[in-house]
Amino acid sequence: MSRRRSLVLWLLVFLLPASVWAAGKPIAVVAWGNASNGDRKFFEYYVTARSKVVAQDRGEFLDPSEFGDYSLVVWLRGCDRKFTPAQIAAMKRYLEDGGHVLMTNGAIYGALGRSFEETPWVGARAWTYNGKRWPVEVLAKDHPYLKGVVTEGATWLNTYHGLIDHQGVSVLGQGNASVLSITEVGKGRLIFSSYGPYDARDEVAKAGIMQIYHNIVLAANPLTEHEEAKALLATNAAEKKLALWHRDWAGSTEFRLLWKPAGPRLVDMLTSLEFSSVRNEIDTAFFCIQSALDLGTVVIQTAPLRRSDGAATKDGGITTLVMGQAPEVPLQPPETYGVIDRRRRGPFYLVSPEKLPPLGKPAVELQPLEPRTIWVQIDTQGLAAGSYGSRITFSSVDGETLAVLPVKVDVAPILMPGPRIVQLRTWGGGITNDPRLLREVQRQGSDWAIISYPDTNEVKLRNTDTPLLAALRAPQTHLRGEKAITDLDFGDLWDEWLDDYLAHGVTNLGLKDSRTGPLWATAITGETCTIRTAYEEWPSDWRDACIDYYRQLQEYLDERGFGMAHPIWTDEPSMPSIEQNYLPLAKAYIEAGMGPGSHWTTAGWMHPTMTNRFIAWVRDLSMYQYGYPNLQKFLREGSVKLGDGTIVGFTRGGTGLAIRNPHASSRLGPWSIVHQGPPVHFWRTGPVWKSWLYYLDFTHNQWFRLGGVQGERLLAYGSSDHQDTSADLLTSSDWEGARDGVDDANLGRMVEWYLPRLKTRATGAWKKRLADIAAERQFWFSDKSPFPIGQKPLDYLHEPKDDEKLEYHIQTVAADSTRDIEAGKRHMIKLLREMAPHVRRNDVQVGWHDWPLVRDGQATATVVVSPSASAAIKECAVAISTCVVDDTGIIIPVIESDNLHTVQQPCILVGEAKDPPIAGLVKETGLQLDARYPGNGNYRIKRLKERGIIAILGTDAAGVARGVRNWLAFVNPQGHWLLSPNSHQAH
Repeated sequence: MSRRRSLVLWLLVFLLPASVWAAGKPIAVVAWGNASNGDRKFFEYYVTARSKVVAQDRGEFLDPSEFGDYSLVVWLRGCDRKFTPAQIAAMKRYLEDGGHVLMTNGAIYGALGRSFEETPWVGARAWTYNGKRWPVEVLAKDHPYLKGVVTEGATWLNTYHGLIDHQGVSVLGQGNASVLSITEVGKGRLIFSSYGPYDARDEVAKAGIMQIYHNIVLAANPLTEHEEAKALLATNAAEKKLALWHRDWAGSTEFRLLWKPAGPRLVDMLTSLEFSSVRNEIDTAFFCIQSALDLGTVVIQTAPLRRSDGAATKDGGITTLVMGQAPEVPLQPPETYGVIDRRRRGPFYLVSPEKLPPLGKPAVELQPLEPRTIWVQIDTQGLAAGSYGSRITFSSVDGETLAVLPVKVDVAPILMPGPRIVQLRTWGGGITNDPRLLREVQRQGSDWAIISYPDTNEVKLRNTDTPLLAALRAPQTHLRGEKAITDLDFGDLWDEWLDDYLAHGVTNLGLKDSRTGPLWATAITGETCTIRTAYEEWPSDWRDACIDYYRQLQEYLDERGFGMAHPIWTDEPSMPSIEQNYLPLAKAYIEAGMGPGSHWTTAGWMHPTMTNRFIAWVRDLSMYQYGYPNLQKFLREGSVKLGDGTIVGFTRGGTGLAIRNPHASSRLGPWSIVHQGPPVHFWRTGPVWKSWLYYLDFTHNQWFRLGGVQGERLLAYGSSDHQDTSADLLTSSDWEGARDGVDDANLGRMVEWYLPRLKTRATGAWKKRLADIAAERQFWFSDKSPFPIGQKPLDYLHEPKDDEKLEYHIQTVAADSTRDIEAGKRHMIKLLREMAPHVRRNDVQVGWHDWPLVRDGQATATVVVSPSASAAIKECAVAISTCVVDDTGIIIPVIESDNLHTVQQPCILVGEAKDPPIAGLVKETGLQLDARYPGNGNYRIKRLKERGIIAILGTDAAGVARGVRNWLAFVNPQGHWLLSPNSHQAH
């Protein structure tokens, strides 16, 4: 499916009116050999995009019969087959007619052979290779190909490939060897260069080689981007001063997005912007504005979103942003990363137009023929189902209307799950309690954040004022000689931090701390051990103390309401790395009740024996996709089993530079969760935020990296004052795409969630329709899929020196455009709309972690409060029932009783220390609940599984209120998403 659609789009580009190509023809870029894809991208990035000429990536081979479509054919590195006589003749005709061909390295040898006896028009006797490099001389100093090239003392000139006895113009060479040459063939030129992108391994070589290419490209008089854009605008937007159009960008340089073609096709033109949305989601769309005129400043005015009856929505409901440059901030990378030039930072964040030039106005500067990318966000939070509208007006500074774009929003009677069924999570830098990061996490609906290495001066020995830091420095005084290991108090450090997390929807925690447990163990025992020593070889007392630290931390998190914390810190690239670096500490984490994990790349999934070498000590399977189909197979056949509480997700690797990938690729990724199927349920993208690498010159640090000065992050500071926490962070297209894709995946998983439940009670025509939907589900992502998201093969082969070969052949999702992905979303909404009339109250399930509160529409839990409790405590108890009623319409009963034995389990016990049932429980269990610990205004949540009691225990009324508020953050309703909302849920 994907290939067919690509062919259609290819034809749409090339079957344009002849006027489009009247000024010239595009360039073809071909490369074959190891890393040839990188060669083509390198050439595009540094040459054709810089020269602003139209180029087409033609892959690994281009038949010479097609050369005539191009002004210049660039053939890099090698050719995998010798041209046939007919292909050689076609190449010669192309040159004679005025075409240009550039062949680098061994490409000419692969295509025409080492000796050129049969092709004397090449103008040389043979191609050759000098393993010691020729000491190259400049033979034609003033040749145009060397314009702007510094050759004096340039060691990069010395090279390996050459033409022997060349008869044309030798620009660079030595003796009878030419390493940069031109042969005139009729009206055209055959250009040979020994220098390929692979040779540009430092900034000096890169500047010289790419400048030569730049000169060669311009000498071929190719079609420029501006010529192409002007012709397309004249053809498809002839009557418009400002054209509005939508298409995914094709790539980028460090300074701009790349559009292919450089202007709008007829199919790209926008007459309106239409959203198919559901309740309580953020939906985005982007488009370009472009003009052949010098409009200068374009004013953007966005009308509030209005219902069909004309009433405006609360807070407008619509936001217009512009892809632009984030404010410059005074941050430098670590010295080991070198000096950076902040002026080279890219324009790749979504910025309010008021914060872009001209500053303070809702406007953008628009250069003639240069597209500007506009983003529109629709927030349906609090909106009732129905139709909404807005308009975006573009005008000149003099008030002349240049274009008006109607915005139409259809909000389906479907509630986006909260919490999500498919979650958005992050890697790289981690989310901390910076209020800007937390606001952004909440906006995105992400549930994941990090607690990291603790400030040991804030952790106390329980019931003392002694900091952990002091105890670690003087263990003989504070720790040793005790009959039992000292209890710790993490409250001063983490209580308010975790309150903030929960207030912003963060209910799942990652842990980055492989240090404090070992320090604690050494302080307690006086013994030392490294965490890379095999776990079984750790001294027993030291091991117990190390485990104790992490067990105490996990128990503290349990009492704040959280579930299993997930220590996760790196990639695992090989089996030796897993066994040496991961397993020892992971086993300690497991013993402590935590859920260790990593970013699992490709090692470990070839066969069950390999997987079972580590899987028992993993609870966070944040995987690259390569090994996932094998894992599914192992789970189905029972040869591998996951530990209790294991979470499974996909990790999108790469760097923060992916913010410039085509938007479709960012949004498509989470669809792989639906494509691959359970147990995978979250998408991890990143790096989300590394303030210590806020700026980084990628191309300076690694020659093959593209991107210039950016940073390892998907977000940017919204103010030049990076300490201003009131200024929201700027989002990126990749971050927006990840959220949109995760929400798309939630809709797909909702269909799958309802389907088996509805089938159990369906009758008549509806039963048949459900059978059809179930049958159709088997064809999702195939050639018979009802929506245009398909699949493509993905292969991986690696033969490590120190372990078994890794070889995977899988299918992964594929889509040609954002529009195709939106069609997939619309199909899911259509199916859910069909299901909505058949959803019943008994489809509703509500849980709190693994405790059922509502099952099949019936309350299974009871909230209990003492009859003698204060009114404030009773209000807290009622708040639990109210929360579930608000979400689902189902009432969890609240009773007043001091006798817990007569209450339906599970029992949610709410109270402060002085309430009789709480006082009894405290006495019975020996639990501390007082002003010293956990402290006034504080709480502890205890899960007494054997008694069926969840106890929310406060030292006082303020503590109970705090505990209930945080407890409610973990309530997880499901199945109510298609039920009619209560009146208070939409207005």
